[in-house]
This record gives sequence, structure tokens and C-alpha cells, in this order.
Amino acid sequence: MYHSADSYTELREQQRANECKRAAGDIAIQAMRAKLGKNSIASHFDKLSKAQKKLLLHYAGINADLLWEHQFSEFDRKQRNEIRHAIIEVTNLAHIFDKVSLCKDQCHFQQSISSKPKFRISSG
Repeated sequence: MYHSADSYTELREQQRANECKRAAGDIAIQAMRAKLGKNSIASHFDKLSKAQKKLLLHYAGINADLLWEHQFSEFDRKQRNEIRHAIIEVTNLAHIFDKVSLCKDQCHFQQSISSKPKFRISSG
């Protein structure tokens, strides 16, 4: 029985879907992304603001001032991996502060009037 390349690819995707037991929707989305050439990281990265991209690129050790306008797909394999690591680190850092109140009162401390400096200035 002769199969065209597209039907053969579809058959293999169906077999992989049955083996992996993933939701059909996930497999369809992955297939669409593969056809479009974008994965989830690329899609999210390309939607970031200038400041957000520069932060990640700086953390990844990439010249953010020159390359912030690049799409994720324009970076080489090593750079994309460094950006991925930067995203992981920033995400881990954000989780540390996930349940913390970030109101101004938490970072502006008032010094009590009765407190004395803990150092002396010597004259002479």
C-alpha cells in the first residue's frame, strides 16, 4: 500500500500520540507549532516588551542593547539555550516571592528616633 509523505507523517504522529498518551489537543498544537517553526518559548519571547527581552538577554549573557529586537528564531542554538536557562532562573526567582506581600510598606522601614548609630566618628 502506497502512502504519500503527508499521510505517512500523520500516521506516525497518531502512533506517537497513542504511545505517549498525551491529549490530542496537545499533539495538534505541537504539530501546528512545528509547521510554523515556533515553539512555546519562541512564541512567548517574541511577545515580550523591550525591557523584558533586555532583562532576559542580559541574564543570558547576550548583548541586550544590540540584539533585543531579534526574534527568538534569529538567535543561534547556543543563545536560545542560554535564553532558556535565563527564563528558568527568572521563573525560579519569581517563585521565591510568589506569596510575599510586595506593598511599599514592606520595603520602606522607618528608623526609630531613639536608635543610635553603631559607629563613632573620631576627630583627629
